[in-house]
Amino acid sequence: MGTGSGILEVLVNPIVCLSEPKQKTRAVNFCHAFYSIGAVCCILLASALMRSLSWRGLYFLGLLPVLSYAWIYLRHPLPSLQGIREEKSSSRALWRRPLFWLFLAGMLFSGGTELGPAQWAPTFLHDVFAMEDGLAAMGLLIFSASMALGRIGMSRVASFKNRSKLLTMASFFCGALLVGTSLSPAPLFALVSLALLGFFVSVLWPTLLAMSVDAFPNSGATLFSFLGMAGNAGGILFPPLAGKIADHWNIRLAFGGMSFIPLILMAVFLLMGLSRSLNRNETS
Repeated sequence: MGTGSGILEVLVNPIVCLSEPKQKTRAVNFCHAFYSIGAVCCILLASALMRSLSWRGLYFLGLLPVLSYAWIYLRHPLPSLQGIREEKSSSRALWRRPLFWLFLAGMLFSGGTELGPAQWAPTFLHDVFAMEDGLAAMGLLIFSASMALGRIGMSRVASFKNRSKLLTMASFFCGALLVGTSLSPAPLFALVSLALLGFFVSVLWPTLLAMSVDAFPNSGATLFSFLGMAGNAGGILFPPLAGKIADHWNIRLAFGGMSFIPLILMAVFLLMGLSRSLNRNETS
């Protein structure tokens, strides 16, 4: 399942970016909004159907959107992207570019900032405020719904002249809200903080992908493969680290401790902004 999802992301992202070359940030954010919308629908449907179905039954129902997705692609061939080419040496060339390493680091820590809180939010609400499992899952629902709103809102904005600055500010608020969530004195404060966190984290992943096309225009799907791998690596590395902290100390400290991820991300985006002029000179 993970392999299939990874292949889909690698293929869909460049198609979206290259189909809307003048509005990549808008297009990718709008596309990724449906990732969050899907999470909201999944939580709502699973919560309702688990009362009458087992988890195995839910997985069988999961075939329906997958098969409909495949049917759409079989019925409607992908649009021709004339004029888009991928240089044969682009893969090797990417690894020699300092800016590419900044993009990899940005995706790594963006993935951790998004996937870490998403995975631990229900457990945090359950352990700290003794919420029932079904109610604690609403924390993830609120987080995902807010992410969807943030990405749809971002897609409505025509353009940002300094996207690195935008991402730096979003990272700062993510760090502050992770600390705020960990210190919440009541469930309502935690839920509001999670909602705001979802809103600010929403722009990180898709905006970085859109920026990468501008920085490396002839890298094609290869670029998205590497960046997607780095982003998912953040989801593999940081949530277990938070779990170790929770095991040895407590879940509040684990949740607040994840604030170091967006703080490092701020430094990455600041360096990325400083590297823009260098990259323009290299590609000119």
